[in-house]
Amino acid sequence: MTEPLPRYVVLLHKGIPEPHFDLMFEWRSGSDLVTLRLNEWPITPRTLQERLPDHRRLYLDYEGPISGGRGEVRRITSGHCIVEVDQEDSSVVTLDDHTQIRVPRA
Repeated sequence: MTEPLPRYVVLLHKGIPEPHFDLMFEWRSGSDLVTLRLNEWPITPRTLQERLPDHRRLYLDYEGPISGGRGEVRRITSGHCIVEVDQEDSSVVTLDDHTQIRVPRA
């Protein structure tokens, strides 16, 4: 039996001084979510990304307010992805819409 493909979600994080997009994905099915803060979506060669601490899996399905007055999130897109180790210091994530993102290792 094959393991299911990892999942991803893109959330618009708003209601805060600097609204942004959060790309969250599993390294493998069932893992915590690797999280990138993005200044725009869809991504372009100019998109700024910042690696954030891993997030809980609940964000794969969550939309709504974030505790502590930290704004709210709304799902922009979600699906499955493939994560490939490309270099010692980074990986490439391919989303099911064929978007590819190079992700620095933590």
